[in-house]
Amino acid sequence: MNRFRVVRVVLIGLAVLAGVVLALSLGVRLYGAQRLRSESARFEREVGPLNLLTFVRPRVPVEENVVTWLRPGILAVVLFPNERAVVGKLSGSPASTWTKDELATLELLIERNGPAFEILGRARGLTASNWDLEYEKGNATKLPDLLAAMNAGKLVAARGRLALGRGDREAALASAEVLGALARSHELENLTIMLLIGSSLERLQLGLIREIVTSPEADGRELDRIEASLSGVDLARAFRETLRGDAAAMRQDVEGQEFQDLMPRAIPRSLAVGVAKLMVAGAIEARRVVEPTLFGPVKAPIDDPGETYRNASWWERLKAVYGPHIRSAAARGTATTSARELARLAIVLRRDALASGSYSATFVTPTDPLTGEAFAFAMSGSGVELRSTTRPDILKSIFPLGATLSQSLYVWTLPSASRSTTPSPSPAGRRG
Repeated sequence: MNRFRVVRVVLIGLAVLAGVVLALSLGVRLYGAQRLRSESARFEREVGPLNLLTFVRPRVPVEENVVTWLRPGILAVVLFPNERAVVGKLSGSPASTWTKDELATLELLIERNGPAFEILGRARGLTASNWDLEYEKGNATKLPDLLAAMNAGKLVAARGRLALGRGDREAALASAEVLGALARSHELENLTIMLLIGSSLERLQLGLIREIVTSPEADGRELDRIEASLSGVDLARAFRETLRGDAAAMRQDVEGQEFQDLMPRAIPRSLAVGVAKLMVAGAIEARRVVEPTLFGPVKAPIDDPGETYRNASWWERLKAVYGPHIRSAAARGTATTSARELARLAIVLRRDALASGSYSATFVTPTDPLTGEAFAFAMSGSGVELRSTTRPDILKSIFPLGATLSQSLYVWTLPSASRSTTPSPSPAGRRG
């Protein structure tokens, strides 16, 4: 009899526990759904619609689409793992600083990748772009090979620097134009990762352009071509749109049946879905709150995400897994725009000086989007120095990788106004 009572008590206890768990699961699911609806509605009022169809880009005829040439050109590049680090280094440094071994490696790679350069070269002059991404699929959208795009961009940049060091200015200009096409095509897409790749490619282009524009041999024709190759994408607006797209993709994912089917069987389905919706609601809320502060000058170093969440609650850390560190991403856009505007300013000054024979000592510089202050301008002998007044620690926080190349983009020393016809010597080896 006592044994029967014990079994009955245990069964009743298990039934009560199961009921509590079920009630808790249903409660969490209902609360998660309500929070997601509430935060989504507020986000749409204050930021913009969470509709992935609004990101679908207009179709481009294949013969006008720069991607027609970029996609096969990128995939045609052949770099083995041990060669990528060398190309990365050479893409961001003047040819005069390379070793003989590095130079020999690059020459081998240029010969091997001749067909890829031929295909990529056909992208020059084309501005219409569409990578045919299926935005309506949200985070399930199939992306192009972005690592291959970066490797191709680095190889093109290194080839352009070598050409400039050897006096082949036409090949250097062509490389800058290919990099411009690569950068612009990625920056036009409404995905954060595509924008980050595009802005990285643009900084590779700006590094090469800086060498061309600041060389004494630059002339008006070259300056016109370089200016035409610069990206015109409004990166601040683009990153704002991708923030909205990230939020829309997260919401679509968590509300889809496929996401629910992936939930672990050991956890009650209602509980798992409810917690996931609470996480996404929190992530959407975080994006709404931070959105007004993302754009404009960067006055202090960007926080390291690891440090930001070191002392955060487990819930804040859990929410943080949804998407990249958006403040850092937006700062990269602002900094890249700053470097682009500095390049435009240098081109204008060089063009005017070539026409008039001197630089204007009273030139008024525009506002630097990175600092909110005017670009610095100073006469330097018979030339001028242009620079951003941003601090090195801010740049290092924005570009923790590739800081050397990135920081060099914010100081330009323009040569004498009179054009030199004597090529600059290059330890990389000028072939006679």
